[in-house]
Amino acid sequence: MTLALKRSHLVAAAIVGSVMGYPIASLFSQVTGIENQIAAIAMRGAILACAVTILIGSLRISSRLAVALFTLFWGGYILRLAFTFGLTNEVVSEPASTFFIWGLGVCLMPSVAVLLYKGHLDFAKMRLTFAILGAVAMVGILLLGGTAIETAEGQTFDQNRWNLATINPITIGHLGASLVLTASAALLYEKSKGRRLLFYGAIAGIGLIGLFLANSRGPLVAMAVAIGTYGLAQIRSKRAWRYSMIVMLGGLVVLYRKTDALFEASGILDRFARLATGEDRSAMTRTELYSDGIAQFLASPFVGDGLEVRSLGFYPHNVILEAFIATGVIGGITFLVLTLMSIRASYRIMKLDSPKAFMALLAMQYIVAGQFSGAIYQAGPMWVLMAGVLAFSANLKKARPLSAKRSKVIMAKHRQLASAHVPVHRGK
Repeated sequence: MTLALKRSHLVAAAIVGSVMGYPIASLFSQVTGIENQIAAIAMRGAILACAVTILIGSLRISSRLAVALFTLFWGGYILRLAFTFGLTNEVVSEPASTFFIWGLGVCLMPSVAVLLYKGHLDFAKMRLTFAILGAVAMVGILLLGGTAIETAEGQTFDQNRWNLATINPITIGHLGASLVLTASAALLYEKSKGRRLLFYGAIAGIGLIGLFLANSRGPLVAMAVAIGTYGLAQIRSKRAWRYSMIVMLGGLVVLYRKTDALFEASGILDRFARLATGEDRSAMTRTELYSDGIAQFLASPFVGDGLEVRSLGFYPHNVILEAFIATGVIGGITFLVLTLMSIRASYRIMKLDSPKAFMALLAMQYIVAGQFSGAIYQAGPMWVLMAGVLAFSANLKKARPLSAKRSKVIMAKHRQLASAHVPVHRGK
């Protein structure tokens, strides 16, 4: 029992660390002056140690299909790494050690450890840990960061996007979105009164401030999709509509206090508008990556054709397209099925009154994030959260629906059946 409890703590640490570890490590690096790479490696090493310790113990498979798909895809991806660096020696943007260490140590090992764990987890405490660590990281970033950026030539200019020397605006934006979603899950799925309401309300507010100051489109879209998925899952819940309005009003207050993040030149609306006019350089680069990546896949559809888009020497900023490029049609379809299974599992979790809901919201956020930025071997949060929703969605049929009205109806039926089967004892 004690060993199982300790293992549950390690699983929780692997999930929390995979999502919140890098912002905390980056803030620690900024405060102490330690090199950011050293802090990140130490943090990732701790997560890997947790994963290895989990895998040493006895484990049970909760979803054989998910395990089979993980094995098939990662087997193909490792073969691609071996072929690229062992046989062709193709030049890519990062050395072989980066792909192997990050791909296996940051993504594969922690996600497999979570996927194979079928024990108890205290999701309420895990959610609280997410909120506290994320808030500490965001407050530190807001206090120490700014919108100025220094170029390689030593020139400084204001980019109207919050950043630190150790962490970029996209990561800050996703941290803010994760805080909003984590706090929203606490407010939506559990009764919140007094200090609890104020605490999670403050967490959501801190997240919104960081999200809009980061002025990054991807995190905003990812959060919107996660909230939209929740809305579909709980469309009949009055509580969901009530708290959604509160979050929207909080967002309007933040925007009122920081209007330049929305309305001025290079604000978030201006950045979205430039997508339509074709003036956005990052969007143009992504379009080129997508088109060249598709052509590269079609040139060798069965076994794939490299780790990156060869014409630009960079990953395609879309993990599904990258899966097809790297592993061919079999690996690409395998990864696509895994993604769809994770979305379905997240939706089912959101539909039920479960403390796991925050993890489902975060899984949706990082699945969407993977379609705009990041690479397969870098997307540790996405892989671990996908494994989490797949592993912990197996027993959802036993969970109670969110609707209180439906719960009362079910309880009334149970009482009627119980009274109808009460044995009658007759005297002799």
